[in-house]
Amino acid sequence: MVFLDATEKTQAPFLRRALRGRLGKVMFDRSDPEVDVQANIRNFIVTSVEDVMRKGDKNLGTKYLVEFFSDLKPSTTDGTAFDNVADFINRTLAFNSTTGSYYVNANVTHPYTDASIETHFLAPLREQLSQISFRVGDIPEIRFKIVIKFYDEAAKGYSHRDHIAPMIKRMDSRIRDLSKVIRVETPDDGVEIQRNFTVVSLKDVSIHIRKIMPLLLCKNLYDEKKAQHDTNKYLNIIIDEAHNILSDVSSRESEQWKDYRLETFEEIIKEGRKFGVFLTIASQRPADISATIISQLHNYFLHRLINNKDITAVEKTISYLDKVSFEYLPILPTGTCILAGLVAQVPVVIDIDPIPEEYEPKNKTMTLIEKWEDPEQQ
Repeated sequence: MVFLDATEKTQAPFLRRALRGRLGKVMFDRSDPEVDVQANIRNFIVTSVEDVMRKGDKNLGTKYLVEFFSDLKPSTTDGTAFDNVADFINRTLAFNSTTGSYYVNANVTHPYTDASIETHFLAPLREQLSQISFRVGDIPEIRFKIVIKFYDEAAKGYSHRDHIAPMIKRMDSRIRDLSKVIRVETPDDGVEIQRNFTVVSLKDVSIHIRKIMPLLLCKNLYDEKKAQHDTNKYLNIIIDEAHNILSDVSSRESEQWKDYRLETFEEIIKEGRKFGVFLTIASQRPADISATIISQLHNYFLHRLINNKDITAVEKTISYLDKVSFEYLPILPTGTCILAGLVAQVPVVIDIDPIPEEYEPKNKTMTLIEKWEDPEQQ
């Protein structure tokens, strides 16, 4: 719901109906090997078109059908072939808004009768759709369920199109971004992948996905670990540049989405240790991170902090440090930090060995003076 910024009163209930309702379940039912999902989709499209024509609602008209096929196009494997279907509808079908009647143009104008519509429109439509395949499974299927539910309810008058349409327009760009970074695969039977570390880089993703991906991953991992009841294994989630993910101030997202994001991570840090889930965060801007999250941390490695807001945020939320330690924070040399928390009875100043050169991350600041002095680098 929050991924699409769905409004609480209209769009969120619609999404629940779309993803959990009978229409999507029946159409994409794979429990019976005899069920042809592609045939189900084609039959639904033809039936939907026929129902709209029979209803003769002047608020729908041919515009409804054009928009219907336009939104179905991204769910097809051949957009060009589907364009031909939409063009066929435009050329063949006419709507009289005064009488609320559809007409089929085939050499002569045929008024709406079961025989004329079947012969000159529905039969050719079925034939053209039989040549088209639709994307099913995983993320494309989620989009498909939302689209067909939207037009199904709009045609039946169950929901107001103007209330749901803005979310449908947002959906394509968001799902497209999500599809670039997520691929759902079924593991081989009997094969369990064991990894000590899994690194997820968000360097090349959009700002919106940078917010949603950590939430999806951490929420899923947390729920799985909580359901396992396995006390012999633990999960440690490490978040680098945590101010980008755990910020409690953001102008790019709705309050509902921000609250859900923070509540999820706050639950992990508050309750996770009971289920063997621990959270480690690293940040250069602690002032931007939720105070609730910082206050729930048990141990702190505090490197040099210069910004007064960051020092104040740490001072307000960390009870393990004395005044002298806080005054020392702005002058800590590189590689030196203050260790405070449950692992140390008193705050301790420690030196951290540098990372061996072959393992150093490529995150050093470019030294401009060296580039200016070296002619080959100019």
